This record gives sequence, structure tokens and C-alpha cells, in this order.
Amino acid sequence: MSTCITSSIQAIGGTTGRPLCNIHGCFLEEITLPTSIYTTNFKETKQELVSRLYQLYNSTIFENKLPENMSIIWNKRLTTTSGYCSWMNKGDESYCIINLSDKNRVRDTLVHEMCHAACRLINKQLDSGSHGPLWKSYAANVTNVHPELPEVTVYHNYDINFPFTYQCRVCQCR
Repeated sequence: MSTCITSSIQAIGGTTGRPLCNIHGCFLEEITLPTSIYTTNFKETKQELVSRLYQLYNSTIFENKLPENMSIIWNKRLTTTSGYCSWMNKGDESYCIINLSDKNRVRDTLVHEMCHAACRLINKQLDSGSHGPLWKSYAANVTNVHPELPEVTVYHNYDINFPFTYQCRVCQCR
């Protein structure tokens, strides 16, 4: 019986094995395909991809409460993290900047960082860098709205391909 359930979920869920959302125009599943233009031409299409992802997430998860023109920066210096959200205040207004590494899963990292931005900009949480209850509620909502996405967690669960590996001569730690 469990085999039938698994094959039914895979048939519904496409490549992730998870059910797909019912949102018209959602392209999250197709961008993971090896034939996707975002996969085959990532360097040329990454700005378009992040823009489309941001618009989709903002409308479906955050009810268009995040700014349309959020600053999203590709940061080549990010080697130990996939991304981060920073913020600053200008008068009574808060602004967020999302930094992304172009070496990692943009689809998953962007929504993680948008949860931080929502804590700060929508809920005015001063400690929006934490992964506290408010951030976790946004993360859980991501899975409810887009079940085809991996669960949004505090840490990513995939390998990062580093160009170099350093090893200590004394303890052999890498």
C-alpha cells in the first residue's frame, strides 16, 4: 500500500515528489528541470529568475506586503552562507537588502531571506535576523502555499561546492 501512495505523490508532484501548488502561473517545479532555461543559462537568466521568484513569493506568500523594489544583490563573496538579509533605518522607515550567492539554490534561499524581510518590514520585529517563532510561522506558510518547495529551515541541507578545500596541517580539519 505504501508503494501506491508514494507513486501517486510522485505522479502529482513531478520532480520533487511533493504535491504541486494550485497557483496559476507558478513555475517553481519547472525551473528545477535540466532543460529549463534557468538551469541551462543560469548566468544569463539569474536576474530575471530572481525577479520572477520575488514577485511570485511576494504575491502568494506575503500578500504583496513586501516592497516591489526590494534590493536583491548577487554577492560573490558569500562562500559559507547561501544568502542573508540586512536592513537599515532611514527615519521611521526600514529597508531591507537581500544578498544571494549565485552558487546555491536561489529558489530556496530567496524565500528564506524574504521571511526575514517580512519579520522586519511587515511585523516591525527588531530582531528579524533570528529564526524565532514569527520567522518560523512565515517559513511554515511557504510550505502550505508552495508544497513543491523543500521545507524552509534555518540551515540549508545541500552541499556547497567550494573551489578550494583548506586542511589544517596539525589536526587535518577541513
